[in-house]
Amino acid sequence: MEHEAAPRLDGTHVPDATGGAGPSYRPRAPERTLLYRLVAGDLETLRAELGSASAYGTALPRHVERELEGYLRCGVRAHGFCRVLCHRCRLEHLVAFSCKGRGICPSCVGRRMADPAAHLVDRVLPRVPMRQFVATFPRQIRYHLAAAPKLASAALRATTPLASSCRSTC
Repeated sequence: MEHEAAPRLDGTHVPDATGGAGPSYRPRAPERTLLYRLVAGDLETLRAELGSASAYGTALPRHVERELEGYLRCGVRAHGFCRVLCHRCRLEHLVAFSCKGRGICPSCVGRRMADPAAHLVDRVLPRVPMRQFVATFPRQIRYHLAAAPKLASAALRATTPLASSCRSTC
């Protein structure tokens, strides 16, 4: 299978240095996802419906508006990009800007979750065998725990001895 030639900084074209076997940059295509099409297609309808449903004419909260608008620009080169040079193969790529959102964008939310986890594994946690314990609560109780920090602290105090006792028997 022949690979498409990629441009170098000097304007010449070279075939993919990895021959298709190694890792290579593949730009995201958020416009092709179902979530993007839903948000892009129905955002104006949602705004109109919320504006007309309220006696005060209020629409989405500003932070929600910013999150949705940022998501529609995230990963789309038409909204901004930078040129990145691979020092190994000397190929340059156009990398679209990201929204760095915290709510709806799967790419940015995934990166926000992965970065701290990688930091913990690479720089904080010792390289020894360990177990992770997760305490789960029914949904109705979770709402109360989220709203009442003292209640959440009490729940933590109640579950910590259980995890400690399991550590010695597991």
